[in-house]
This record gives sequence, C-alpha cells and structure tokens, in this order.
Amino acid sequence: MHSLAIIPLYKLTAAAHYRPYFDDKLRTERMGGPGRWLGPAAPWLRLHDPVTLRDFEQLLPGRVSASATPERQDSRSSHAPLGWAVLLRADPTTTALWALGPVGARQRIARAHVGAARSALLQLETTLTGRTNSPLLSNHPASVMAVFNSGADETQRPCLQTTAFLLNFGLRPDGTSLSYREDQVAELSAQVQLHYGVSLAAMLDRYLGSYQAVFTEYRVHPPADLLTRLSNCPEGGQSKETVPPARTADELWARWRVRGEANHWGRDHALRLITLAKHAILIDRLSRDHFFGSRRAARQWLAAQIRMKAVRRVEARKVHQKQKAQTLRETKPIAAQSQSQTQGHSH
Repeated sequence: MHSLAIIPLYKLTAAAHYRPYFDDKLRTERMGGPGRWLGPAAPWLRLHDPVTLRDFEQLLPGRVSASATPERQDSRSSHAPLGWAVLLRADPTTTALWALGPVGARQRIARAHVGAARSALLQLETTLTGRTNSPLLSNHPASVMAVFNSGADETQRPCLQTTAFLLNFGLRPDGTSLSYREDQVAELSAQVQLHYGVSLAAMLDRYLGSYQAVFTEYRVHPPADLLTRLSNCPEGGQSKETVPPARTADELWARWRVRGEANHWGRDHALRLITLAKHAILIDRLSRDHFFGSRRAARQWLAAQIRMKAVRRVEARKVHQKQKAQTLRETKPIAAQSQSQTQGHSH
C-alpha cells in the first residue's frame, strides 16, 4: 500500500532532511530532479523554479523577500517547527511496474504518481489554510512548499516518492502572516493519504487499465521483497560498500532489469501485468453492456477476440510469405534470361 509520512523540521535537525535534495551527486543517485515551488504563495513571493538552496534557507525560518511582503508578524515559539517534510510514496506493486516495465508504461506511471501527489499536496494546503476556490477574493492565508520527486532511496532501491517541504508560515493578501500548529498538520495526514491513494488509482486506471481487477481476479503480484532485491543491499547487509552506486539513470535502469530477471520477475512479468490491466478495464466496460450481462461473458468474448486476432495475424503472415515466394518464382526466369543474354554478347 502507498505510504505517507509527515516529519516536523526543527532548527537543529532540519538540514539533515533537506540538504540531500540540493546535493547534485546524491540527487542523481536517487534519480531525482530539481525542486519546484508549489502553492499560491509562490507568486506572491516571486519565487521561480527550480528551487535554490539560498531561497529555501531564506524562507525556512519565516524570512520572506523584502520586495514581496514584509517579514512575518506573528511571534512563533522557539519550539515550533520551521516546517514539515511530507513524504508520499507509491505502493510496491506500482513502483515495481515503474522500475521494470517498458518505457511507455514507466512514463505513464511516473506521470500518474506526480499528478496524484500534486493533487494531494494542494488539498493539504487548501484544508490547512481554510481557503475557498477563489483565494484572491478571501483574506485566508496561502502557503508555499518546495516539491522534489525521486525514484530511488539511499541504497538505490526503487522508491517512487515525492517529498514536499511545507514551510511553517501563511501569507495573507494584505501582507500579514501567521504560523501553524503541529497538531493542525498532523491531523490532516489520513486525509492526504486517502486523497493521494484515490487520485493515484484513478490516474493509473486511466493511463494503463484496471489494476484492482488484476489483483482480485488474476492475483498477479510481484514478490513482497522484490524492491529490496533490486537495491544495492539485497540482503539488508553491508553489500553497499562492494557495489558502487550507479551514476546515471540508464545504468540504474539496467541494474534493476538484470536483478529483476535474476529474481524471476523482470520486464516480461511487468508487461504481462500491464496487459492484463488493460484487458481487465475493457472487461469492466463490456460487462456494463446489456449484451453481455456478466463479467464472465465479457471475459469469454474478449478471449475469443484475442484468439481471432492471433489467427488473423498468422493467416496474414502466410499470405505475405506466399506472395513473396510467387514474386521470386516470377522474377527468377527473367533474371536467368538476362544473364544468358549477357553471356551471349560477351562471346
């Protein structure tokens, strides 16, 4: 199942959480990209992508740009967090399909995860600030967060994850600001996790097919510990020291593919699951038609269509081979005649 973690950032420990996302070497090893600003307060603060360490560290304590709005006007307790790290992680099956599937499916899964995470984070910001659908017409505060997407953890284990650093201040259109309590953010975790899960499932069904039907009817799952086997520490030991981290995304994709095949769950298995998902959603649509009346009838009809398509493909191949052979038979006498005429002229 997908997971969510909300970690408060305090002054003494905050750097350990956000610094790796600004390190080019570590970011490359984790298949991450530059950060992006998210939230309605970003335009007010005149923030531009990508997220820079200088801008982030300036905003983290609550200091905002003098050209945008004055510094926050509330008195925050010294024990209050500077912000929160919100980690949204896709479920293991979706991550395995993303890591081992073909390029087209990989891109669609990544797009679904990023879209679902963005929707959940905006829902978190809207619920936390209490804004309406027209934030410019209300005096409710607006927040900003720095969002980073990555595809691997520190052991280069496949990990389709979005990390958002929600800064602990809200800006109002009139220039005033406020901070949030830790319990306000913590009590929204279940709502954000549910929103992300529903959005991810809907986007995956739209892009690839019905995964739920595949899991319940076909019972096709990758092994529970497959993602750990794909990492540089497959046994959970200290093997990371003997396996240097991959330096490029292509190298890491190749490692995952080889390790997946070695564990009897590679690209062909991922492709089979994706194909079944496409067929499953088609069966769902067909079963809603009055002509079929049941999922079993729809499944039988679809299987017959697949067999018929395979037979037609074989017949078309035979016709093509027959035409090719006939063309060779017709051109062979002409070639022989022209060769004999050439020899006669030479004599």
